[in-house]
Amino acid sequence: MDKENHIIDTTKEWINRFVIGLNLCPFAKFPYTNDLIKYSISEKKSVRFAIEDCFNSINLILNCAADTVSNTFVILPNCKLFEDILILKESIDDLLEQTELSSIIQCVAFHPDFVFHDESMHASGNFTNRSPYAMMHFLRVDEVRYAIAHYDKVHDIPKINQSKLNKLGIKRISEIFEDDFLKRISNL
Repeated sequence: MDKENHIIDTTKEWINRFVIGLNLCPFAKFPYTNDLIKYSISEKKSVRFAIEDCFNSINLILNCAADTVSNTFVILPNCKLFEDILILKESIDDLLEQTELSSIIQCVAFHPDFVFHDESMHASGNFTNRSPYAMMHFLRVDEVRYAIAHYDKVHDIPKINQSKLNKLGIKRISEIFEDDFLKRISNL
């Protein structure tokens, strides 16, 4: 298997086994099982240059019907620093605002070292935004609104997820993935 396929397959496995398997995002199963999520890899060495790849992914959403492409992931295997993905997200959010696309596209950042503000690096709740690789997830705002409107207690999802992951603990979380998962997650 080539490197690109391995990265995409690992990402899909994370979505299936972790995000859907633990029901961290109750809206993820439909687009995943119906192959409506598209994946691309940005091999850029600097996140500054990854903005173009991210906007290509956004354009894919804008130019496809929702029943063809629901959402996209841009996987950034060379983005090692958590701070870099936050800078990229802030830049993308600013550009979405400037181009008036923020009412159409929502951006979510994931990273192997993701840490919520005021959380310990070792808090299991951080895994709600930890992933095998740094990545940007682009969603249709209309689909997010629809999901929110049709799901009870949507605002409780982050707290429920953090509580669920804290109860599982790092050992059980790592068991969800293959044996080398802990090795791929740095600083634990």
